Parts: sequence; C-alpha cells; structure tokens
Amino acid sequence: MTDQEFIGRRIATVRRLRHMKQVDLGAAIGVTDQTISNWEVGLRTPRSDLLSKLCQELRCSADYLLGLTNDPPAYEGDPAENGDTRDIQM
Repeated sequence: MTDQEFIGRRIATVRRLRHMKQVDLGAAIGVTDQTISNWEVGLRTPRSDLLSKLCQELRCSADYLLGLTNDPPAYEGDPAENGDTRDIQM
C-alpha cells in the first residue's frame, strides 16, 4: 500500500465514523466530492491547507491521518444506524 492509499483509507474511515458523505465533507472544507474520492482511493493527497481543514472537520489529528500515530479518533455512534454495514477498520 502506498502512502497516498494509506492516508486515503484513514480519511475514508474517519469520514464514515463521523457519518458523513463525501459530498458533505467536500462542501464543509471547500472541495468537490470528486476531490474527496481521489484522496480516499489514493490518487491524490490533500494539500497542507486542506489537511488542516480536513482534520478540523473530521475532528482528528493530522498525525493520525498521516500514520504518525495509531491513536484513533473518538468513535461517535454506530455506522450501522445510518445504513453503513461495512466494517470499519483502523
């Protein structure tokens, strides 16, 4: 797995923990849902200014998203309650 894929997987994981859609996260930080998708599949990584906004919106540390720590963000609710039955792995 590349660094970009790793970061993307972490972004997707935390976004799901926060019960957010890609379009909602993108709107909150000023990018398109396609940009969020590109990050999550590992085609691109967020610029530093967007990484900061991303961390604020997702309420997680940049260290976590970048893999410098494995301390997961606080869990908020059950994703299955919103119809998300995929396993969430960190």
